[in-house]
Amino acid sequence: MSISHYDETSEQLQEINHAFQNCLKIRDTPMVYTYVTTLRSFLIVWLLTLPFALVGKFGWLAVPVHSLLAFLFLSIEQMAVEIEQPFGNDANDLPMESYIMDAEKTIVEQIPGYRFDGSEELEERLAQLEAAYYKRSGTPISPFARMGSPMKSPMGV
Repeated sequence: MSISHYDETSEQLQEINHAFQNCLKIRDTPMVYTYVTTLRSFLIVWLLTLPFALVGKFGWLAVPVHSLLAFLFLSIEQMAVEIEQPFGNDANDLPMESYIMDAEKTIVEQIPGYRFDGSEELEERLAQLEAAYYKRSGTPISPFARMGSPMKSPMGV
């Protein structure tokens, strides 16, 4: 491996390590419990007292207006719960396995002398990773992970 190639590879590995460290910070930093309980308590109290404020202005229409507002605010709270931990196997979590597979493929391509023309070894390794991911999560790997970059998904996922 030439020195320039080594330097480039070393720099890329440092970037990967930095990104990994940032992911660990996100995963290991929980929301403060008192913050979450205070916000949820406020939301419940607000939703319980809101009908009394609405009934004077809307009459019986206060019921559907309150229902709509409650649905909206509870949906926002549920979205916050979903995105609090972006790493895992839930439907709304980031597809980390496909990111890892893409990074592995890119790293292997950087190795001088390594034959990457759909070789059987790499295809077998990718199949093993996909099978392990499917067994663990119950969902198949996104086909976009096989296209080279996970960001090629039309949904940006």
